[in-house]
Amino acid sequence: SDTMKQLLLPLDAYHSAGKAYGDGAKYGKTTPNSREAMLETSSMTFAVEKEEEIIPDCIHPVVVRHPETGRDAVFISETFTNGIVGMTAREGLEMTRLIQNHVTQPQFRVQVAYEPHQLAMWDNRSLIHRGLQDDTSAKRV
Repeated sequence: SDTMKQLLLPLDAYHSAGKAYGDGAKYGKTTPNSREAMLETSSMTFAVEKEEEIIPDCIHPVVVRHPETGRDAVFISETFTNGIVGMTAREGLEMTRLIQNHVTQPQFRVQVAYEPHQLAMWDNRSLIHRGLQDDTSAKRV
C-alpha cells in the first residue's frame, strides 16, 4: 500500500552478518541462522571460521534502489536484520516479521528443483533467497 511504502522509505535497519553466520543467539536470532543450516550440509565449508572475522554489523536503508533498474526493493530479512533504527527491539522485530511474511507469500516465490548440471542465478539486489536442504549429495558453491 502507499501508506506502507511511506512508512518504510525513511527507515534504516541494523544488518548483522554475525546474526546469520556467527553465534546467532548472541544477536537475538529468531530462526535458525544460515551457518546452522549450512553446517547440516556436509559439503559446505566456511572461509571465515572465527566469529571476530565476520563483517561487523552496519546500518542500511530498509528500502534500496536497484542501481540498474531504478526500482525500489525492500532490503530486510529475519536472517540478517537485527532491528530498525528508532524502534524498540520488539517493534523492530515485529516490523521485520511483517515484511518477511509479506515477501515470502507463495505468489512471490519461485522454487528451483535440482537437476544434474543445473545452474541457478539471481540478483541479490532485488530479492531474497533461501537454500533448501533437499539435496546434500553434491557440493554447493
